[in-house]
Amino acid sequence: MRYVAFFVSVSCVVFFSGPPSERLHENDFRPILLRPALARTVSKPFLPLLVDVLWLRSLNAIGLKDSEQKNRALHEYGVAITELDPRFRVAYAFIGLNIPFPAARNVWVGGDLASDMFRRGLKAFPKDVNLHLYLGFSLFHHERKFSEAGDVFSKAAKLPGALPFMAPLATRLKAHSGEAEDALEMTRSLLLYQLDDDVRRQLEQRVRELQVEVVLQRVDRASRAYLNLKGHWPTTVEELQISGLYDGPSSDPAGGFVFIDTEGKATSTSLQRRLEIYE
Repeated sequence: MRYVAFFVSVSCVVFFSGPPSERLHENDFRPILLRPALARTVSKPFLPLLVDVLWLRSLNAIGLKDSEQKNRALHEYGVAITELDPRFRVAYAFIGLNIPFPAARNVWVGGDLASDMFRRGLKAFPKDVNLHLYLGFSLFHHERKFSEAGDVFSKAAKLPGALPFMAPLATRLKAHSGEAEDALEMTRSLLLYQLDDDVRRQLEQRVRELQVEVVLQRVDRASRAYLNLKGHWPTTVEELQISGLYDGPSSDPAGGFVFIDTEGKATSTSLQRRLEIYE
């Protein structure tokens, strides 16, 4: 009986693992999955083989034309594979990286599903720097969740093998989200860790920039309130002070003069550029 079951399992592998047909449409790729709990019970002797079948099925599908339906099915296969074998490290990364696809300029489909795969991977491998990198990139680039991406890169920056850009990028993403005070606290906490000398110098400079950014973001918020109240942007910080919407200084901690541009955005003579993500 065991030989019969083995023969059937091998036949399934052969059937599912062939190269994708040139005529195969993305609609033909549909998940045919057992619930992981049931699969573990029914197929326990052949669980590795079942995982391989699902893995090969996923690899075949990656080459098909991208569509929301196909890529959602790919995510379902990834979930099934990693629930059957949580230590299958490459499945989290490879399937997660292949789920998102561009629908228009700066518009991606499936970013949330990719992020879900990476989060699942980090539950199994919490110190994996690459999975942190993939999740941070997915949140930042695909989902436009800058603050969450900043938190991921900040955590990754404290791990062995962290890449040098992770800590500075974390603080910039946090500041870009309008959370300069949180970014300043994050940067100071990162400086408590053993970091590369060059990274430490960047973060020390970032502290000085963020102290300025805290003031500029306060002016930004007051400027938006002024627009809602008056129907037009303020032209100077003094206007905001007179209106009672801003009680801060007209200079920043670095000694620069704060002014407001024609779109109501604050800037300072002490900064070349605001701490934002430029596209």
